[in-house]
Amino acid sequence: VVTFDDGNISDYSIAFPMLQKYEITGYFFVIAGLIDKKGYCSQKDLREMHKHGMIIGNHGMGHKSWRGLSDEEYAVELHDARKKIEDIIDAPVLYAACPFGSYDGTVIKKLKQYNYLNGYTSDRGMANKRDFMQSRFSVHYNDTIESITNEIESYQKSHIKQTKRKIKSLLKSLR
Repeated sequence: VVTFDDGNISDYSIAFPMLQKYEITGYFFVIAGLIDKKGYCSQKDLREMHKHGMIIGNHGMGHKSWRGLSDEEYAVELHDARKKIEDIIDAPVLYAACPFGSYDGTVIKKLKQYNYLNGYTSDRGMANKRDFMQSRFSVHYNDTIESITNEIESYQKSHIKQTKRKIKSLLKSLR
């Protein structure tokens, strides 16, 4: 799965055409409060990407950590932001990506309470389709095809790394 966070205009202008060219479905987690702002996707962009099979998900209203929020703040970040995106694309938003990849047991509980199918985080490692929280590898400006390939292959081959990641995720969920 290829995912993008924040809803930057480059998601639409660069990533979206490339994904279409190679017939790959991308998951785009947008910050609802930045839609139509300079440097971010417009409503029209999101509708077009959705129309062409891309998954549009929630990345919150204001890109702030979801850890330690009040119930009212969770409602804004997980319900109001979702509703704004759903109204734009005229479809349900089923997935959410935690800002900064940060989560704990309360965030997981709230994502489930708001009926998201999965939460996405920045924990590095291989994702398991059965897990509610989905790990992702972040790609940085200085990464190369070789560095990304090496990272993924090392996780695939290393049971120790996979076990450490699972323990780390478990500990986060217990916070």
